[in-house]
Amino acid sequence: MAVEVKKQGTVTERVMKLKESFHETSPALCPERVKFLAEAYQENEGKSPITIRAKVYEKFLKGMSLHIDENPIVGNLSKYRVGMVPYPEYSCSWMKKELEAITAFGKVPISEQDRELLTEAVDYWKSRSTYPLTNEIHAGKYEGEPTRNELQFAAGVWLIPIGVPPGRISVDYGKVLNKGLNGVIAEAQQQLNSLPIGTSETINKKDFLEAVITSCNAVIAFANRYADLTTDMAQKESDPARKKELEDISQICRWVPANPARTFHEAIQSFWFTHLAVHMELNSSGISPGRFPQYMYPFYKKDLEEGRINREEAIELLELLFIKFTEIIRFWSQSFFAKDMGNLLQNISLGGLTPDGQDATNEMDYLMIEAQKRVHMIQPTLSILYHDKLPEELLLR
Repeated sequence: MAVEVKKQGTVTERVMKLKESFHETSPALCPERVKFLAEAYQENEGKSPITIRAKVYEKFLKGMSLHIDENPIVGNLSKYRVGMVPYPEYSCSWMKKELEAITAFGKVPISEQDRELLTEAVDYWKSRSTYPLTNEIHAGKYEGEPTRNELQFAAGVWLIPIGVPPGRISVDYGKVLNKGLNGVIAEAQQQLNSLPIGTSETINKKDFLEAVITSCNAVIAFANRYADLTTDMAQKESDPARKKELEDISQICRWVPANPARTFHEAIQSFWFTHLAVHMELNSSGISPGRFPQYMYPFYKKDLEEGRINREEAIELLELLFIKFTEIIRFWSQSFFAKDMGNLLQNISLGGLTPDGQDATNEMDYLMIEAQKRVHMIQPTLSILYHDKLPEELLLR
């Protein structure tokens, strides 16, 4: 049976302006996290690594400067729209050697003030960061053999990183959308309360569960800071339409990701805070939304049926989300950027099967394709989980 291939639409004026301004925005180095990193380690000396990491995360999300622009989806890695954040505790020797950071967007100058801050961090972390420590372990185990760095540069093959976060992560976004982080906190607290007393396993589990609670509360605080910021902006805004939008953003950020999303817009914002939160904890690639249409479709369907949204409005929100994806870049060495070619591998899977083996395709799959065809951003990448029951229309899109 012949299937009509629909013509793609065009982006809205707002999406076009944000896309154009993104391409005109130069990446900037934001070293704020380095300060919070040092403070957290000093204040929590002697505590378990997982506890310290949670405290670093908490300080960063509660103390970093916030960025906001015309995008109704809020949340950025740093105070800049396209900001690079150093993670010297993983690997840092290259930071002092390079006069300029190399990104997918070209060379990014580093100010003297930021260079001084990074130099102090590198001096502290150069013998403590995880990458050189794991290299020492590797060298000790394979004494006399070429090092990992020598092997990968000689062979031209990039080995899986050891000692730095590997990425390749797809968290349970649907859980956050449907339970809220308060639900996750309650679950962790329940497990914490039921731990047996006096075993080493209990101590490890206790540290983990307390770190979960600390981290989730930090993300909620991060969202509330955006709620406070947009409330203040709304009070000073003279344009009625923008004032209303800022008030709406404030209400959304006050509700999610702490609580279950109630609308498609809330679900998008809750998803974004969750996705961004993972990126802010790890300096890595391969942090993927996974089967986005599966956990997002119920919110779209409900809004559509109740008249809160139409197809074009949903597509615009997805386009705005794609712009947010592309704003995420990393402060990496030249060799890392050459390896990844600027692609952070934030992949969304379309199609696929339901748990009972039926085709899982829904309207959200088509909206995702349409949004990407219109906005043409390099992130996220879209892939199809192919099977013989896929609709022909999806393949033709």
